[in-house]
Amino acid sequence: MSLFATDRVLVPIDFSETSFEALEKTIDFVKDASHIYVIHVLPPLNPGEPG
Repeated sequence: MSLFATDRVLVPIDFSETSFEALEKTIDFVKDASHIYVIHVLPPLNPGEPG
C-alpha cells in the first residue's frame, strides 16, 4: 500500500522553471502519464490593480 495514490495526480503550473521540474518529477513518479492533470495557476489578483 502506497502513501500516495498515483491513479490521478494534479500538477499546478505557473510556467516557472520550478513548476516544470515538478511536472518532470511527477511523470517519473506515476505509473501512467495519461493520469496526470495539469492546471495553470495565477497569483492572486487585486481588483484595484490595472490589467
